[in-house]
Amino acid sequence: VERRRRLVVVRTDQAATSVHEWDGRQWWLAGTGGGPANRTGGAFAYDPNQQRCVLYGGTDQGPLADCWAWDGLAWQLLAASAAPGPRRDAAMGFDPALGSLLLHGGANDATTWQLIGTTWQVLPTSLDAPAQTKHHLLGSSQGAVLVPAGIAATGFEFRPLEGIRRLQGGAWQTIAHFPEVTPRNNHNAAFDPIRGHFVVFGGTATSTFPMLDQTLLFDGWWQVPNPSSQPPRRFGAPIAWSPNQQRIVLFGGDAYGTRLADTWSWTGSTWHAETPAIAPPARSRHVLVEDRTGGLLLFGGADGNTVFGDQWRWDGTAWTQLAPPTLPGARAAALAAYDPDTQQVVLWGGQNPPTIHNDTWLWDGSQWTATGASSPDGNLRAMAFEPNLRSVLAIGNTNHAWTGTQWQPQAGTNTAGANGQWSRVAVDTLRNRMFWFHPPEVRVLSTQIATATAFGQGCAVVGEPGLGALGTPTPARTMVLEVASTAPHTLSFLILGLGTNPSSTTSCTLLVAQELAVRWTIADASGTARHPLSIPNVTALRGLQLTSQGAVYDPPRSPIGSVTLTRGLRLTVGD
Repeated sequence: VERRRRLVVVRTDQAATSVHEWDGRQWWLAGTGGGPANRTGGAFAYDPNQQRCVLYGGTDQGPLADCWAWDGLAWQLLAASAAPGPRRDAAMGFDPALGSLLLHGGANDATTWQLIGTTWQVLPTSLDAPAQTKHHLLGSSQGAVLVPAGIAATGFEFRPLEGIRRLQGGAWQTIAHFPEVTPRNNHNAAFDPIRGHFVVFGGTATSTFPMLDQTLLFDGWWQVPNPSSQPPRRFGAPIAWSPNQQRIVLFGGDAYGTRLADTWSWTGSTWHAETPAIAPPARSRHVLVEDRTGGLLLFGGADGNTVFGDQWRWDGTAWTQLAPPTLPGARAAALAAYDPDTQQVVLWGGQNPPTIHNDTWLWDGSQWTATGASSPDGNLRAMAFEPNLRSVLAIGNTNHAWTGTQWQPQAGTNTAGANGQWSRVAVDTLRNRMFWFHPPEVRVLSTQIATATAFGQGCAVVGEPGLGALGTPTPARTMVLEVASTAPHTLSFLILGLGTNPSSTTSCTLLVAQELAVRWTIADASGTARHPLSIPNVTALRGLQLTSQGAVYDPPRSPIGSVTLTRGLRLTVGD
C-alpha cells in the first residue's frame, strides 16, 4: 500500500479471513473476519485509484467469482459474481499506463479485464498471452507486464510456459523469453575469470537418463549459448579452470557404459576439441583441479570395474603422466580443491569398492602427503576454496573447513541440502563468492550471512519513528536505511557507528557508540526518509558489524527537547 507504505498480506485459507501488514520492522494484525470466505489461489493487488486492495476469486471446492475490497479497516463486497467469472490462480496488478487494475488468466481464456470503479470490463487486446495460472501481472510506466509461472515438464523436455509480455498499444507484445534450462544431475561447473561467467556442462535429466549436451552459462542469470561445436553427451566429467591456457578444460566422462578420453576447452563462445599426442585412459568420476604449476592435476577415476590410481598433468597443450613416489591409492569420486594460499591440492575420500575412503591427502606440486585426518561428515559432496574463509570448504550434511591439519565444522554456513548429492560448487574469484549449482536452481553458499537486526528502544511521546533496512549489507551493493515517522518534510538523521552504548536497554538514549558518521536528509510527504548505504567490494569488510539509529527533528513529539529516536539496527556485512 503506497499511501501508508505497508505490505499487505491476506490469509483466506483459515476459518476466518485475516489481514496482516508489515511496516518494515514488524507484522501487525490489521483485521480478521467479516470478509471473504475460506479459499486458496485468490488474486490480490493494490488499486491506488481507490486506495484499496482488491481480492478476486480463488477456489473452495471449486473456482469462485466474487470480488472484494480492503480499505485498511474493513472488507467491502464489490460483486458476489463478477463478470470475469470463476477462476483461481489468476494474475492481477495495476497498470499505471492505463490507470486501472487488470486481471488475466486463472481460467481457460486469455481475456484481459480491467476494473473501472466497482465494475469489471473486458479490455480489447491483440496478441493475447495464452490462458495460464500462477503467473504474475506487474505494473510499469511502459505498460503492464505478464511474467509466466515457473516451468512445465513434458517427458524429459523442460520449457518455460510462456515468454514475458508487455501490454503496449492494446497488444501483448513478447519482450523476452526465459532460457530453456534443463534440470540435471551429474553435471559439473567451473568459473571463467576472464569472461566473468560460470560454465555448466553435461549431466543427466534424472539420476539415470537421458544424458545432456547442453552448455549453460551463468553470470547472475542463466544463458543458453549456441556454440558452433561442443563435447558429445556425457556425465561424470569434471571441468576446471586452466590458468596456463586461460580456458575451462573438460576431460573424459561417462556415455552410459562407454567412458571417454577426449579433451575440450571453452573459448568463451564455443568448445574447442584439443588433440594432444598422448592422453590418459578413458574414465569418469576422476579429479580435475588446478595445481601450483598453473596446469591441471588429473587423478583417479574409473572405467567400469577398473578403478584408477594414476596421475596426469595438463599444461595447456599436452598431457604428461606423473609418477610421484607416493600416491593416495586407486579411487573414484574423490573430492579435491586447490588452496592458493598454501599452494596445495587438498584431496578427500573416494571409492574403490568395497572400500569407501575417508582420508585426506595434500599435493604440493611434487609429492603427496597423507595427513591422517578424516572428516567427521563422511557424506561430503562438493569442495572448493572458500576465499572469505581462506580455506578449502567441503560441503555436505554439515560443512567442514580444512585448517591444514584437520577438518573443522563450520556452524552457520549454508549446507548442500536435500539435493546435495547432485550439486556442484564453484567460486566466482572476481567477487569472492561460492555458488551451488543444481540447475535451474542456483544458491550462494554464504559463510557470513548479511543481517540487519533491531535492538534497544526508541524515544517519542507518541508516534515513535521506525528504522528499517531495505536490502542487506552486502559487498559491492547499496542498501537503504529508511527512517519513517509521522512528521512530513522534516529533518531526518542517520547515525552510524561501530559499537553499542552500555545504556542501550533504556529508552531515550543514543544507542550508537564509536560514531563514524551522521547523515541527514529531508523526509517526504509521508514522513519517510531514505539513506543509501553503499558497501565497498572489500573482502575484509565481511563480518564487520555496524550499529545505526535514526533521529527525526520533531519537537511536538520529543520528550528530550527537539528530536525523536528510533530503535537501533545492528548490521553485519556478509553475503
